[in-house]
Amino acid sequence: MIKKILSLMMVLSFIFASLISFSACAPAYSEEEAREILAEVLAKDVELNRIIWGEGLPTEKEPEEHVDDSTFYYMEVSMLSKYTSLDELKEAVKETYTDELLDIVWQSAFGYEDIESEIIPRYAQNKNGFLQVNVAKSTLRTFDLTSVAYIGESKLVRAKKDMIKIEIQTSSDGENFIERTLELYLVDGVWKLDTQTWCIDFQY
Repeated sequence: MIKKILSLMMVLSFIFASLISFSACAPAYSEEEAREILAEVLAKDVELNRIIWGEGLPTEKEPEEHVDDSTFYYMEVSMLSKYTSLDELKEAVKETYTDELLDIVWQSAFGYEDIESEIIPRYAQNKNGFLQVNVAKSTLRTFDLTSVAYIGESKLVRAKKDMIKIEIQTSSDGENFIERTLELYLVDGVWKLDTQTWCIDFQY
């Protein structure tokens, strides 16, 4: 009888240890959960890619000859734009990217007052507090962004409570695909992107 009890206890201990081991090895998020988190972050990222690296926010008035200026020329953005103040746009960028990626984006989008750079910030604020955008093409760091992120069959590489590494496919023509690995981190309750995507849209 005692032998049976001891044998049963050993079996139960083994099962318990196995469950703990399995739990420790299991990812913190399923692929579908990771995909949903990624989609929320990409929705913000693709919008900001267009604003900062792509066509930019529209202006209130037509830039006309200022497009061909040899130096920077700032004009107020349209009042119909999603962002009409510099603080609003800065906050959107902060909420989307980790500190490491933020440094790269920030320099081109807003610049740093205490750091000298040849990069002319794309956005500024006039004395009345309105958001302005540089319209002189010769001084803009813009790119012909065409890539779309396809996340419907994304693969979860690694996941912890505060980190997700996930593989996706990107394509500029819907026929030729490139595999990309993206990393996201949970910072103060907000998921942020740590990898630059250069995408202007995403699809499941």
